[in-house]
Amino acid sequence: MRVDAVGAALATAGLMAIVFGFSRAETDGWGAAVTIGSLAAGVTLLVAFVVTQRLVSRPLLPLRVVLNRRRAACYLAVLGLAIGMFAALFFLTFYLQNVLGYSPIRAGLAFLPLTVGLVGGVRLTGRLLLRVPVRALLASGLLILAAGLALLGRLPIDGGYAAHVLPVFLLVGLGTGGVLITANSTATLDAGPDTAVAGAMVMTSQQIGASLGTALLATVAGTVTARYLHAHATATGPAATGAAAVHGFAVASSLAALFLVAAALVVYLVAGPRKPTASA
Repeated sequence: MRVDAVGAALATAGLMAIVFGFSRAETDGWGAAVTIGSLAAGVTLLVAFVVTQRLVSRPLLPLRVVLNRRRAACYLAVLGLAIGMFAALFFLTFYLQNVLGYSPIRAGLAFLPLTVGLVGGVRLTGRLLLRVPVRALLASGLLILAAGLALLGRLPIDGGYAAHVLPVFLLVGLGTGGVLITANSTATLDAGPDTAVAGAMVMTSQQIGASLGTALLATVAGTVTARYLHAHATATGPAATGAAAVHGFAVASSLAALFLVAAALVVYLVAGPRKPTASA
């Protein structure tokens, strides 16, 4: 079986360049040559990847898979989901340990309610899959996750777990479970010979979103934190550092929440009005 090595190389190199560009923005600045050059190179490589997929006989990603509206909506939803979810988990880990002073074991145990939200989202959405349009399920899941990130953006420096952190975990889990079960169930529906690729694209979208989201939002948080410390240079000590970190998380989380609201609208429009049925 022939493998599209050129396509694999272009896609991998393009995504690596974009992630590298985002990561360099924090240290070198958004206007730095290395940042702009990396991002431009990444976009160029990804465009080249799309072009090659139209030309080769056995493409890594047949474009007909992503040109299907409902599948495209699923991939966009999972991409947006991963951007928000992994950034939230990254920020919450830092918040619990570095701001609230949790030990690594206690912080790990604090994540357990996330599973409750995930299971709840999966079970609830599973009952609605054949009754509610796919676009409504995907969009609502993204909006629930956006609500969790909005709460994350309001975490105080002296916050409590039950009052401030627990609702974030539950909302993030609920939204994640709802989007993932809808996307996995819909992406492979009636895909025929493209079933394997269609299903793999769900996981690929999640991995891409996780990489890009973590790199970009961590860069935003780090940049905002550094500017906060510079603007409050007279304040020193752990309290000042914690306040700066929480401010950075708040800005990045709020931006992620706004992005997810926009993503929910795009997904809703892209998916189309058809309901998921056994023969759809």
